[in-house]
Amino acid sequence: MKSLTDDERGYLISAEYYDVMSEQHWSARCKDLSDILQTVCGPVATIVDVGSGTGNGLALLNRQFPQAAIHAVEPAAAMRIALMTRVLHDSRLRERVSIYPGTFEQLQEVDNIDLILVSGCIGFFTQAQRGRLWKSAARQLAPGGVILVDTMPLTVPHQVARSRVACTTLGCQRYEVFLQGEAVENSDLMRWEMQFIQYQGERLLRCNTVVRDWHTFGPGRILAEAAQAGLSGLVQADSAIPTVVLRRRESSQPG
Repeated sequence: MKSLTDDERGYLISAEYYDVMSEQHWSARCKDLSDILQTVCGPVATIVDVGSGTGNGLALLNRQFPQAAIHAVEPAAAMRIALMTRVLHDSRLRERVSIYPGTFEQLQEVDNIDLILVSGCIGFFTQAQRGRLWKSAARQLAPGGVILVDTMPLTVPHQVARSRVACTTLGCQRYEVFLQGEAVENSDLMRWEMQFIQYQGERLLRCNTVVRDWHTFGPGRILAEAAQAGLSGLVQADSAIPTVVLRRRESSQPG
């Protein structure tokens, strides 16, 4: 039997708490994303949600583009459990969302894509992986199609003090998430330590810690890398989270 990688073990722990941790972020992010998509997108028939996670963005995509086919790409099996559950329990999503294991460059079945959403995950990609993403995306975009990519509002690695980033009550239990970060020497990496805690009243039921690395950079690096794949882009000035919209240059041909 194949043994789990450290990353897979981390997702087995964090996937359970992911919506607790991201609920407030997505609530605040939804209008921002909706406004950008309304501004930059033309007619949309095919969408790919890269790094779909537990599917937090699917409700927005479903509402914004009610006729589009949505292809959710998520490599982490633990995250796909929640993603599948979310889709199965929404009749509208069941009709329109297809779920793919693996990465975007492995997605050979879908072409002529009008919108590629890369939200909340680009820092997990190495430079080589990002290069493959831009090349595949440029090749598979429909004429006039767009790629929306966001980054953390941290452009260089630095120390981030421990703080509570989420607290949610379910029934008589309380879930808390703490986050702290440090720079990895001689790299662009931030090493984030996430602590997930569950209480029954004031009694501690469990406490789990996951460490994950994130490549820290700003929109400028995305624009420079994407240009090598024949993509051009603009930074969305009014976005609360640093966001870039990329398009295939008119002179560039897929291939």
